[in-house]
Amino acid sequence: MVDDLKELALDYNAPYGILTDEFSSVVFKIRCRRLRNGLDPLYCQSVPAEQHPVRYLLGALIHGIGCPQGLYADGLWPTLLRRGAFPRVVPTVRDLDDAIKNRDTFQDWDQYVLQHSREEWELFKEWKNTLAGQARLRPINSGDILVCSGRREFASLHFTMRSPFPPLEVPPETLSAITRWSRPRSREADRILHSHCDSAITDGFSFTVTNIRRSGDNSFSQVFYGTLNGIEAKLCLKLYDERLFPLGREANSYESPWGSINSADGLEPAIEVAQKEEAAYHRLRSLQGCLLPHYYGIYLFQLPDGGRAWGLLMEVIDAPSLLEANAKSWPRDVQIDFVLRMRHAFRALRYAGVGHGDEHPRNVLCPHIWQAPNNDPEIVIVDFGRAELWLEYSDGTPASYTGSWSLIGFGAVLRAAGIEDEVLYKYWEPIQDEER
Repeated sequence: MVDDLKELALDYNAPYGILTDEFSSVVFKIRCRRLRNGLDPLYCQSVPAEQHPVRYLLGALIHGIGCPQGLYADGLWPTLLRRGAFPRVVPTVRDLDDAIKNRDTFQDWDQYVLQHSREEWELFKEWKNTLAGQARLRPINSGDILVCSGRREFASLHFTMRSPFPPLEVPPETLSAITRWSRPRSREADRILHSHCDSAITDGFSFTVTNIRRSGDNSFSQVFYGTLNGIEAKLCLKLYDERLFPLGREANSYESPWGSINSADGLEPAIEVAQKEEAAYHRLRSLQGCLLPHYYGIYLFQLPDGGRAWGLLMEVIDAPSLLEANAKSWPRDVQIDFVLRMRHAFRALRYAGVGHGDEHPRNVLCPHIWQAPNNDPEIVIVDFGRAELWLEYSDGTPASYTGSWSLIGFGAVLRAAGIEDEVLYKYWEPIQDEER
């Protein structure tokens, strides 16, 4: 009977099993890794039911499985994971031809089935690789014209994430540090986009690619510079083409028998990435043109190969990132000034209730503005595709950073960029209660 239950547990991807007659119970555990001889080791323990009732055993096993997955923890709110309860699922697509004919985006696939059906997951990967191959055959080139294929902006078609809590008032010294210079919006771009969305008969506007900033596989976005309808002002188009999204490293089912049998847990549709960016730019709209680029909306574009993808239009910030700026070579006084202003920038995000989610030197741009004192590098923060907004309170306070390390958030970014430790630890202020 134990042998039969072991096979059943492997079929169901279960790490534990219980065999009981209500007088005694046998608890067995399937080891995560197979032995070198290819056998699945089995660990059994017999316990009397009067000392360990079956309901207690079930509770202990649920707790033992749930804690490592982050499903719950004592005294903390749970981390919600997209996992189901039943491992045996019927695939929803017959074959690759059916998938190509009826599936256009990641959201057309059932997330639960992908997580628990190896057959469905393999078909999904085949479908994605086929579409990616089509995209590679005709990549976006300089001179291509991408036409907006709909008359409505993203925020009017999809759920928008809005925090019910107003942002805290930014301290005057912080506001002064992050708004010491500003850039105007493009009135021509606003006019084109507003008329496009407001009119029921207008033709779709077009984006002409003039410069390729980032493209290729295994990236959540491709970035292009170009113009709208041939106007002089340049805009930046950040395109979310799911066909070129990375899927991540697939987990081995023997290493994690209680998890999903593939990497579908981390599958992120383009719409979810776009929702986070749209929400962050909306929340931080008062900082656009100084700390952030101006945001012009997210629209659906027709691609040269026949596909379609959502794309975010924003101001062009043609400047090196902190990763490229060689901060190690900056004079000490410039490093100190940059650390102080970066701390104010981080504070402004925290007061607004926005966690960037991808703090990295490549996401901090450093334009040199002639109005700035001594032509010091300015700060523009980009890429909010991993952003988090405080949408609810827990016991009266928003989400907080944990741990005792003082270089929280963008402090670690400055260190990775080469700012001296002595400068960082002296001038990067500890996080305030209002920022938690």
